[in-house]
Formats: sequence, structure tokens, C-alpha cells
Amino acid sequence: MRNALCALILALAVWPLIARADDYGPSRTIAGIRHDLPVLLAAGPYAAAQPLRFESVVVSGADALVECDACSSTALLRLHYRYDRWWLLGYVSASSDGLLTAGLTQPLVTLAHSHLAMAEKADAATPPPRCKTFNCYFVSGEIYDVTAPIQLPFNPTRSGRMRGDAYLATVTLSNNDGSASSKIASLESRAPTQAESWVTPGGNSYFFFSGTVQSSQPVHVQAGTTVDVWFPFVLDASLRYSLTIAGHGFTAIGPVDGTLDANTLHFVLPAFTVSPGVELMGEVESD
Repeated sequence: MRNALCALILALAVWPLIARADDYGPSRTIAGIRHDLPVLLAAGPYAAAQPLRFESVVVSGADALVECDACSSTALLRLHYRYDRWWLLGYVSASSDGLLTAGLTQPLVTLAHSHLAMAEKADAATPPPRCKTFNCYFVSGEIYDVTAPIQLPFNPTRSGRMRGDAYLATVTLSNNDGSASSKIASLESRAPTQAESWVTPGGNSYFFFSGTVQSSQPVHVQAGTTVDVWFPFVLDASLRYSLTIAGHGFTAIGPVDGTLDANTLHFVLPAFTVSPGVELMGEVESD
């Protein structure tokens, strides 16, 4: 009886790490991906209706594909391991041709065809289904340009969205005295380099964005501008995150502490003034 009880306790202890029969890859890695995905899909560009059900997870090296029942009927979720985290890069077409067009390796594509029902079904379809989700690679090779710089008018009813390096950042300016033609141009975002990131001693950066002020005169912005950043990897909720915005000829803002909800950091800025031609640089760091 004692041996049976010990065996049961041991089985329960390792049960979360055991991969399902239709998964492929290291069991701990698969368990980690299955843990992270509900957090990543609670909000952001790939938010999916609850309850989520992940049919299969296939891992090959630093890349992974996931078949999600509630996410998209024509595409697979793509993840990549970077800086000790799994990053959700978006959707890819489920067909083998579509996966290769997206830059995935042939071994992973072969595994997907063998273990993911959606991939097998897409290959059998004539013609293969075209994925209709936003950040999707089509069989034709067409790719949405999600990194194109955007322009943010000094208009409190308009928001600017940046999608660089798989992040989704939204800036909403508060009331200001900017003219109808004034704006923040070439608004872009990026991930930190490895040296800037948390995996390197002395590095603690998580996100960067920049933009250049275009106006004929200084613009005075009232308190209340918001910056919301959804992260493509799961943030450590035990850390404190802050935003600093600086630039030559600009009185720096911050660090402003953010609040974390649904893997999205929310920052509310104090009043500030920007001059024509100033290049603004924003950085999110942890404590």
C-alpha cells in the first residue's frame, strides 16, 4: 500500500510536465508553452475567446507551433525562444508551403504535418486555405508589413499603434495645443538587444520606442497621455516596470511606474512640452 501511495504521489508530481500524445518536443518546454499561452492570449493582438484549448504543441529547437482551437480556424500560433522566454510571434498559414514561406525550418514543417491536424488538413485542401489573420504569412509569400513607421497626430481622439518586434504598443495623447498638421512622425518600436536585455548582467531593458516631433511651434500636452504596451512574452509579475521618455532638447519624463494587467503595461504620463524636431526615445525597464 505504501509503495502504491508513493507511486501515485510521484505521478501527480510529474503530471504537469508530461506532454500529451499529440505534442512533440521536451515535456518541460511544452508544459511551459502551455502555461504561457493563456497569459499571452488574454489581451493584445491575438486575444482569443475563452475557454482556450490547445490541441497540439510541436517544438523544434528554438521554434514552436501550436494548434489552438479557439484562436483561428486557418492558422497556427508561432513562437520563438529568445532571451530565456517564449515569444509569441503571431499566426502562420497552416499549410507546409505557408510555413516554409514564413521562414520555418523543414524539420519543423515536417513535424507539423505529422503532429498537427490543422497542418495535415491544410495540405490536403485544394487550394490550401488562406490565413485571414492580421500578422499572417500567406502561401503566396505575401507578408503584412507590421513594422512600417506610423504617424501620430496631436489629436486626443486618435491613437498610434506600434507593432515592431511582435510587441503591440498604443499611445493616446491627452489634450494639447498642437495644430491640425502637427504630429509625432516615424513612430517605431523595437525589442532590446541581448546586451540591453535582462539576460545580460547590468541590462534591464524590455522595450524601446521612438518618434520625431513635426510641428511649427512647441506643443504643450496636458497630463493624462497613456502608453500601453502588450508584451509577446510573459512578464514577471513580481518586478516593477517603469517608462522613461527622453530626447535632446526635451525635458525627460519619468521614470513613470506602470501597472500590469493581462500582460500589458499601462503608463499615465504627466504634462509635457515638445519642441519641433525633437526625437523622442521611450524605454521600459524593470527594477
